[in-house]
Amino acid sequence: MKKTTKHFFGKSILLLFSILLSSLSYGQCINSTAYLTVTSDNSGTVQQIGTCTYSTEYNTINGLVVGENYIFTAALNSDGSPRYVSITNESNVSITHGMSPLVVNAITATTVRLHVSNDATCAGGSICHNTTVQFLADCPAPITLGANTLTTTGANVTWVPVGTETAWDIQYGVTGFTLGSGTIVTDVTAANYSLTGLASGTVHQFYVRANCATEDSLWAGPFSFATVCLPVTEFYESFDTTTASFGGPLPICWSKGGSTSNVYLQTGSNIPMSAPNYLYMFSDSDDSIETFASMPLVSNLQANTHRLRFTAFCTVADRVIQVGYLTDPNDVATYQYLDEFLMPSNQVGSAAQFVLVPGALPSGVQRLVFRNVTAPGETAGIYIDDVRWELIPTCTEPTNVSVSNVLGTSASVEWVAPTPAPADGYEYFLSTSNTAPTDATVATGTVAAGVTTLSLTTLTPVSDYYIWVRSVCSSTSKSVWTLTSAFTTPCASFVPYYLENFSTFVPSCWSKFNDGDVTTGPTGNENTGSWFSRNYLNGSGNNAAVINLYSNFPKGWLVSPVFDLSAGGYQVKYNVGTTQFFSTNPINAPGVMGADDFVYFMMSTDGGTTWTTLETYSATNTPPNAGSTAIFNVPTVNTNSVKFAFYGTAGSVSDGPDYDFFVDDFIVQTVPATAPACASNVIATISAGCGNFPTVISWDATSGSDGYKLSIGTTPGGTDILNAQALTALNYSYTGAINATYYYKVVPFNAIGDAVGCVEQSFTTSATGCYCTSVPTSFDGDGISNVQIGTTNFPTTPISYFDHSATTVTMNQGLNNNVQITFETGFTYDTNIWIDFNNDYDFEDAGELVQTGITSTNINPTTLDASFVMPATAPIGVYKMRIGTADGGQFTPNPCYSGSWGVTLDFSVNIVVPSCTPAAVATSTITPNCATSQYSIAIDVTSLGSGTPAVSDGTTTWPITATGIINVGPFASGSSVVLTLLHGSDATCNLPLGTFTYVCPPANDDCSTAVALTVGGVFANNAVVGTTFGATDSTPPAPGCASFQGGDVWYSVVVPASGSVTLETNVNGTSVLTDSGLAVYSGSCASLTLVECDDDDSLNGAMSLISLTGQTPGATLYVNVWRYGGGTGDTFAVSAYDASLGNEAFDSSSFTFYPNPVNDVLNLSYSQSINKVQVINILGQEVKTVTMDANQAQVDMSNLPTGTYLVKVTSDSQVKTIKVVKE
Repeated sequence: MKKTTKHFFGKSILLLFSILLSSLSYGQCINSTAYLTVTSDNSGTVQQIGTCTYSTEYNTINGLVVGENYIFTAALNSDGSPRYVSITNESNVSITHGMSPLVVNAITATTVRLHVSNDATCAGGSICHNTTVQFLADCPAPITLGANTLTTTGANVTWVPVGTETAWDIQYGVTGFTLGSGTIVTDVTAANYSLTGLASGTVHQFYVRANCATEDSLWAGPFSFATVCLPVTEFYESFDTTTASFGGPLPICWSKGGSTSNVYLQTGSNIPMSAPNYLYMFSDSDDSIETFASMPLVSNLQANTHRLRFTAFCTVADRVIQVGYLTDPNDVATYQYLDEFLMPSNQVGSAAQFVLVPGALPSGVQRLVFRNVTAPGETAGIYIDDVRWELIPTCTEPTNVSVSNVLGTSASVEWVAPTPAPADGYEYFLSTSNTAPTDATVATGTVAAGVTTLSLTTLTPVSDYYIWVRSVCSSTSKSVWTLTSAFTTPCASFVPYYLENFSTFVPSCWSKFNDGDVTTGPTGNENTGSWFSRNYLNGSGNNAAVINLYSNFPKGWLVSPVFDLSAGGYQVKYNVGTTQFFSTNPINAPGVMGADDFVYFMMSTDGGTTWTTLETYSATNTPPNAGSTAIFNVPTVNTNSVKFAFYGTAGSVSDGPDYDFFVDDFIVQTVPATAPACASNVIATISAGCGNFPTVISWDATSGSDGYKLSIGTTPGGTDILNAQALTALNYSYTGAINATYYYKVVPFNAIGDAVGCVEQSFTTSATGCYCTSVPTSFDGDGISNVQIGTTNFPTTPISYFDHSATTVTMNQGLNNNVQITFETGFTYDTNIWIDFNNDYDFEDAGELVQTGITSTNINPTTLDASFVMPATAPIGVYKMRIGTADGGQFTPNPCYSGSWGVTLDFSVNIVVPSCTPAAVATSTITPNCATSQYSIAIDVTSLGSGTPAVSDGTTTWPITATGIINVGPFASGSSVVLTLLHGSDATCNLPLGTFTYVCPPANDDCSTAVALTVGGVFANNAVVGTTFGATDSTPPAPGCASFQGGDVWYSVVVPASGSVTLETNVNGTSVLTDSGLAVYSGSCASLTLVECDDDDSLNGAMSLISLTGQTPGATLYVNVWRYGGGTGDTFAVSAYDASLGNEAFDSSSFTFYPNPVNDVLNLSYSQSINKVQVINILGQEVKTVTMDANQAQVDMSNLPTGTYLVKVTSDSQVKTIKVVKE
């Protein structure tokens, strides 16, 4: 990680050296990598740019003064030689260059780039070094500006001189003033000055410059400070003019108390609060965190003329916020409780307004305070906005304005009347802007006295509205406006016919929610919940709405728009089905929905206020994976505010099924009284230029139809492909032959009958075929740079797909054909090769995958040998060959892969009969000889071919003179050998026999050959090193832990007289076996009984440990060890021990140690002399040893990595081992 800092130091020696070196001449070095951008402070001191600029990067320095002199430096090279610096403008036009440090006189640009290289030849490297810039001022500016002794009207400002000047100029004003427009004080003779006549409770700032003998310095600053606040009679705080930041300051005249870091401003405020900021106060009763926010001082708390009004909500609903006062305005310890307010909402959208009239308070009290104490055992954050200390109104505003029954063009509004209720009723202001009305704003309308409801009409659908209400006590007395209430009108009501096929999701005018139930209807946040879109029934058709139900938490509502069914006589229909998750198969066992999983189809006739269930899908009513059509006649429903909804829930039980529930083609229409009309817009869309690609037959929905019967034939009127197949979708995809004509007809139908007179149409597929597209979306590095087939090279530019088919290469039938692929990816790429032997434009026929299961290395570049033996049955002729490679995407061969990180290449190959005949081999069988730790390979030769065959491992050759078995070898156990069957006279007919590896199993591969362990006092006493190299599966009784996959070895141990024994495995040095399984059995090898199995109870948390007590002394136990999950074998350490067999017991009652956990020094104390302390890490490595001869010992662990350690304390051959955690 790169880190940057700024610091200052002296310059005189550096300046002289830089002037000397800058006179040298070198060439310019330009780096292309941008790093830091800093602004020169022009103070005359050395300003550090960065601590970790590389010799391949440049830094940008702005804020330079044209015509002034600067010095630039870069740290020395590691060998002590100076680095090379080039200074350019922002277009990399050279200003100057030379050895560091480099002086630039009369600089010509306000912004420059500093380029660094190791030397004048522009050599670079990734080694961190410092870079600096220094303004060479004859009159340096002061530094370390500050302010103290703050009052309501003044402050003492200070600075630190850099030069020898004795006078300074000051310029000050309200924060943000433009330099040159402030108040200037000249010829100040001390390094501080008292400003007077300032405004109270205001942030000011000042600049200062030095007066030198011949010139003035640049202005230093600004430095900001705030004057002390005076009490006020009224205030309003929206928190929007102070920058919000975590733990940051509150507005001026406000202050924090309690846990001050948990009181600050946040962004995110919204209606009904004023955006963008609000005050946040966090508390946690468990950690004794409570917070205070002190309001500005007021002078009239005792007058009973003003009230406190504010808006708030809490992250936990139904919690309170306290309001009190301070008897000492600067000390929250003097807090006195006044009142508390219940906040029912935990969302900003429903924040509430609260009012407090404090009443008579003690004399001298000037400050009110918010306090968050939360509830016991809880944490809570309170958000506060729009805090007012204002006159108590003579006309009080209403409260709790709410909007309901929101439709496309109408809505209902209600509120709570104040006490007393206004004599002249109310006014309301409705707007599409969230700008709050003022006292002078003309109301949109009025409401009579005694009425607290309002019906809004003629609204615009899909529009945002904001409404405010105020009381009218008389023609001259009106209250303030209420908080903003916002609502959005939905789409206008649909008058059926209506179809939604979910081709886009969420569909226009639909909504989804994440909470609620069949009683409450949909609640929670809109556009949340578990419904999403995917192809219907996970097939290849169009999108559908789907909810994936599993375990016990998916839940959600999918709600339709509003329908106007005033005319009556309507029905609702939709397609529904369930499948196994992301599959077309039925739901996995037990084959139905979960026991407490439900999907309800519901209807509301009052715009969503109340709901009625029309259908319940459950374990006893599970839709099939083939799908079905549901139809509900609702002819008596005749309101204009009807909604439908699907509510899905996985319930509270975590049951087994994991499945998708689909809904598609949702239709509202009149109940059919006749057969439907023929479909319109019936179109067959062929794939241009690709006759073997699907043709999509589509049509528009037909009112009153229950489905569509599609017929397809190869002759006019023919139905040999499809015969009136019933469909519910509005399209069908059919893949036919190349350059073929097909005839089709779509006939809508319903329960009354089929449409009559529907016209048959035809389409002809393209005369040419196409291969599937395989264009990965990305590739690593430079992809594949070359492919060699036979002796022909195919260079390839960095690209994810290229077609090399313009050049045809020859490959031999029945022989090994050379294919070498050069990767420049830097990652492993799975590789597959296909040949389309029947030229049918696909690679899916049996035998067309000719090479698979091979992977490149991640070395960059690397060449993968992808050679393969062409099948002897491969047809002679020219064919398409495809090489598909990917970082993961080709692990399962996919000739049409177009995912990420892959390269696909196409070739044209001409398969010919070879000029020679290779020898033939039936089998190659490994023959172990573990008595000598060797193995050989028995090769069954069935034909000698046309040459003088032999077998070669690249070093040794074994001639073949006759058919039958030839033994090749021997080879050392554990070694790998690559064998080739040589033709003898034509290398074209050489055939690879493959790579052979054999490892002789360990001597204790079986229980009957278990190695005996000797019980010691501690692990190290009699530990032995074992190995799982070559170990087989001894098929013991199932151990039940550590993912046993075989590869196990055996040990035996005799239980000592104590009846207790501990078996433990540890990592052996650098072995890759760092996670073991360990099982202990009693009985005999012929009849084993599991005693205990362990995975990771050893010290390092991955190796194993089993401690047994109460065993029969003298009994033999059998110990089974394996690598967790199987895998590559390696060595490990194993031991059996029992503390009773150790030296004279260590007196633990006289031993103490602390602290634990430890940060630096571990203290040890024992009643006898401590001779040695050893610290051992989780790998069993001794990382520290301390020797001494004292009753008290200290071990410095400060330089050890965090983690768990064993500490062994030795006293006169007595050993005590403790576990210590290093933090």
